[in-house]
This record gives sequence, structure tokens and C-alpha cells, in this order.
Amino acid sequence: MPGVSLELLPARVYVERAAAGRLLNFDLRLTNTGLEDRRLTAVEVEVLDRAGTRVLKRVADEHGLRPAIETIPDRVVPADGSLLVFNPFHTVPAAVDLHTVRCTCTLEDETVRGETSPVEYEQRTELHLPLSGRVFVAAGHDFLSPHRRIDPDHPFAAQLGVRTNSGRYADDYTQEVDAFGAPVRAPGAGTVVAALADVPDNTLGPGGVEFAEPPPDPAAAIFGNHIVIDHGRGEFSLIGHLQHGSLEVEPGEAVEARQALARMGLSGNTDYVHIHYQLQDGPDARTAEGLPFRFAGLGPLEPGTSVEVA
Repeated sequence: MPGVSLELLPARVYVERAAAGRLLNFDLRLTNTGLEDRRLTAVEVEVLDRAGTRVLKRVADEHGLRPAIETIPDRVVPADGSLLVFNPFHTVPAAVDLHTVRCTCTLEDETVRGETSPVEYEQRTELHLPLSGRVFVAAGHDFLSPHRRIDPDHPFAAQLGVRTNSGRYADDYTQEVDAFGAPVRAPGAGTVVAALADVPDNTLGPGGVEFAEPPPDPAAAIFGNHIVIDHGRGEFSLIGHLQHGSLEVEPGEAVEARQALARMGLSGNTDYVHIHYQLQDGPDARTAEGLPFRFAGLGPLEPGTSVEVA
């Protein structure tokens, strides 16, 4: 029978520890097989402990003069189509027994549910922040970050061949001074599986950034000059927005942790000098899923903060 179904993405949901508690970075995809549009009126997220007892409940619905459901801008699930909703209840207190997460979506006269059992990701590779000196976390993967808000159902994402959010846990790093051309190092040992060096850097002028002619390759259009390193055991590092012509490695080359790779640049889809870093479970950012990560010797890196890296 035609109706609406709910799918939680990605298939495996990871718990990420942060200063605010534990973060649940997942999305809700509503699919409508009917012939009429359906309107989302409420989202409810419950946490159940190991005994199956509800220990936390959060709701966004149409109550109030400025209903909380308005924090979800797009709420119509089109006929014979889908709608991706970014989970509005992404932070769980550290003390809560986080065993099962149950999501309930109400669409006028229909209710759909989905469940997931989040797990903490066990990082396999010792990773190091790819820069040295005073490093500023220019952008993270918090709820409002563009890294967090990648919708594979968006027409532009489909045009680029994006099927997942490999940047779900991505961060952007820069330096307060002399950022352009700063050395970029390998975050961990592995083998280079992709390396692109010929994308022109954008230019910064009085009116802002002037973007170079975008290359036809989707990965180059997004990340500009970039490197992908296979660390083994299903972990791949991607570093993007590198300086034109600065790469010192090539595909197939083995690298050691902290080995010089390239220099920080302004290539690809960026309007300021920085590097984009993400850990993913495959070599192709368009089809891999993002993985949580920690750099050795550093705690959670919060957006807007800086750290000193040797």
C-alpha cells in the first residue's frame, strides 16, 4: 500500500564524544510512494537504555506561536519522492545510557518509525593533525556546519555523483598567519591512492574570492588539489584545497605519518585559505561514508578553537 517510509542514514550510526556530551550525526530520509505530497508535522527522538526503558525524549512539532518544527525548513515529502531531514536532536547528555535511538515522524494522519543502535567507532589508525604550529579549527561538523548538511538527494549532489556524506565528520584547519603555502603533512602512514595537483588556486581580490575555472572532475571541483591516503583496514584520509603544483607524492607511493605531502592552498570550492580533512571508509568521497576521528595527543577539536601542534 502506498505511503511514507522512514530510513535512518547512514546504516551504521556512530557515537562521537564531545565536550557537550555525545553526538549522533545521522539523517532521516522520508520516502513517499503515494500520489500526493505529504507534510511532516512532528519529529520525535527517544533514547532507550539496555533494559528497554525510555530515558530521554525530545520532540519538535507544531505547538507554540513559533513552532519548533519550523527549525526544519523543508517539510513536504513530495509524491513519488523523498525528503532528507537532518536530525534536530543530535546531542545526548554523557550520563544517558545510549543503547537504542527511536525516531518517530508524524505526517498529518500517518506515523512512521525507525530505530538504530549507535556504537562508538574504534579508530584503527594513529592520526596526527596535518598541520603544525598554531592551528585554528575554522569549521567543524557541528549541526549548522556545511560539512554536516550534505543532502545526497539534492539535484546538484546527484549531478556530481554524490551518494553519501563522506564529510559527515570533516573539519577545516588553517593558521592565523602565513597560511597560504604552509606545509601539509601526512596524517598517518599508508599508501597514496589519489593525488591531484593541477587545479588552479582561486584568487582573493577586493570584491572577495574569484573562483578559477572549475575542472570537469567532480572531486577536483569540490576539493581542488587533494590527496587520498589508504591507511588500511577500511580507513582513508582525504586532504583538500591544496596549493596548485605543490604535491610531493603521487598515487601508489607509500608515506609515513607526518611526512611532507603538499602545501596549503585555495583550490576547489573554497573562499579562504585552509585544508579540508576527513576520514572515510572508502577511496571515493562520493560513495564513501564519513568516519569519526581523533588526532593523537588532542581531545575533541571544537569549531572556533585553536591548538598548538608540534
